[in-house]
Amino acid sequence: EYNRKKLLISKGMDTDWMSKPLRTGYTIGNSIGVSGKGNDMTYRVNANIRNVKGVMKGDYRNTYGISVFLSYHIADKVTVSYQSNYSGVKSKNSPYGTFSDYVTLNPYDSPYDETGALLKKLTWDVNNPLYEAKAGNYDKTSSNTFTNNVNIRWDIMKGLYLTANGSIVSNLSNHEIFTSPTSAVYMSEEDLMKKGQLQESHSKSLNLSGNFVMSYNQPVGDNSLLTVNLGGDIYKDDSKSQNFVGTGFLKPELHSPQYASAYKEDSHPGGSQELTTRAGFFAYLNFILHNKYFVDGTVRRSGSSQFGANNRYAPFWSVGAGWNLHNENFLQSDILNLLKVRGSAGYTGNVNFEPFQSVTMYQYDNTLEYLHGIGAVPRTIGNDDLKWEREFSYNIGADLSLFDQRFNATFDYYLKRTKDLVLDASIAPSTGVISGKQNIGEMENKGFEFSIDGMPIRNKDFWWQVAMTGSTNKNR
Repeated sequence: EYNRKKLLISKGMDTDWMSKPLRTGYTIGNSIGVSGKGNDMTYRVNANIRNVKGVMKGDYRNTYGISVFLSYHIADKVTVSYQSNYSGVKSKNSPYGTFSDYVTLNPYDSPYDETGALLKKLTWDVNNPLYEAKAGNYDKTSSNTFTNNVNIRWDIMKGLYLTANGSIVSNLSNHEIFTSPTSAVYMSEEDLMKKGQLQESHSKSLNLSGNFVMSYNQPVGDNSLLTVNLGGDIYKDDSKSQNFVGTGFLKPELHSPQYASAYKEDSHPGGSQELTTRAGFFAYLNFILHNKYFVDGTVRRSGSSQFGANNRYAPFWSVGAGWNLHNENFLQSDILNLLKVRGSAGYTGNVNFEPFQSVTMYQYDNTLEYLHGIGAVPRTIGNDDLKWEREFSYNIGADLSLFDQRFNATFDYYLKRTKDLVLDASIAPSTGVISGKQNIGEMENKGFEFSIDGMPIRNKDFWWQVAMTGSTNKNR
């Protein structure tokens, strides 16, 4: 072996492997747009396409898209706007593999044999990447996204207006990886059912959302303002995916799924679906009096399909108040810019688990074959009483600003207590059940936070700057 290599070198064998997979890359981009305005209508249309060829031979990334915007204004009362976007991507990785593979190859190796045919293996039993590039392997991806948005604003009267919007977003994506049956990775494989492999994964999703808000803003006297909002929102997300791995392809040209002889050993087609819906209604009030005192409150009722049938909806609320002391006559000063004390308290909700956890689900198992069909095993234990995880929190704090906002400080004391924690239930291993959800226990976090920040002050006499932050907390 040593003499063979020495002979190749003496004959002038000096393969420049790093130049084999490379080419001059380039990018071509084109775009066109049309826009206009008149007769209470505004419109814009834009389209673009971009083709990228990388420095590795055989790869590409092509993107394209189009967007449309329309807006119509009716008699200073109603404004309707529509926006649509479509975008797509198609890409393919280079069949020549990764550049690092070529850096480690030996220059005394030739990619070809005496007849000019590509070698499958090189010295030290290394796969010839040039052979793999011509074997018919590929790795490609495509995706498309389509978005539609509609917005409406209706100015009913001075200070009273209604806004509403809806959105639809759909997405499709595909990924294919094919390893040719003639690839060197199958040199020692004699079973034709295992030569060649195709991996495919596909996913699609549809997202629907909408909301409306009735808003009322009314000045009340000097430096006073009343704001009231009433509204609701809805949301739905449906995502699906599927995948499989097929083996046993007879020719590299026959790489479609129908030419697979079998599924990969110990595997079968897979897939999943996630379906989530939510809805809620809320009311919000804020009142500022003389720019000194302010109070606000929110009430909300939210529902989610992820909870049990008996507890899909839960109420939430919050209140807050503050006092701008710096606006009081007895604290007027050229030094003091801001001094505010504030406090708030309320409930928030949390959904931190996968869909269908509150529903009993079974999975068929083809190894459980009975007289009248295939058996099924439970995956999750349903819980019709599963309810929202709610967190009660309150905080009191103060904000201070001095010397034209050169010195700023913030202080906060807070407490957060979470009730009805949603956790995995303890289930005996003998049941074979994967998981179940229950409302178990509570968690508490309280602490104190502060920050001080001083901007630099410079003059002929002195210069200073200070910055400090800190916190302390206790968890239970």
